[in-house]
Amino acid sequence: MRRGVNQGRLILFAPFLLGSLKAVSWVKRVLFNEEPFKLAMGTLNDIAKDMEGSCECAVRDESAGGCKRGSLEVGPCIFHEVLAAEGQTHLLRHLCCQHNATWLDAYSGHGVTAELSQCKTRGDSLCRIDISAGTGGGKT
Repeated sequence: MRRGVNQGRLILFAPFLLGSLKAVSWVKRVLFNEEPFKLAMGTLNDIAKDMEGSCECAVRDESAGGCKRGSLEVGPCIFHEVLAAEGQTHLLRHLCCQHNATWLDAYSGHGVTAELSQCKTRGDSLCRIDISAGTGGGKT
């Protein structure tokens, strides 16, 4: 199973890809005046699209009042099912929600916080990534 999951290249390229996402985010914020929270919601939607077909995903904008909140919930997941059946759930950190949550780090310095609040590998019934921005809407 370990040979079948070749994550070496992804681990090498992840810092470069995160840096690229930060650069694109900067351009969109500075040139197009987009809010970091809106960009983070876009990233949640991109993650959901990438997982489409292998997981049931739902992205929700849960903003109320002056506080902006959003989430990505992942229910049944083929990655978790297969790796749990093989007793290799430690590999999930390279494949799905545990890994995808790292892309939201691109917005951490701009008022947007992200948290993997629920995770199947911790015994939860689903995986959930929550994002939020304070009353300023994450504008920085």
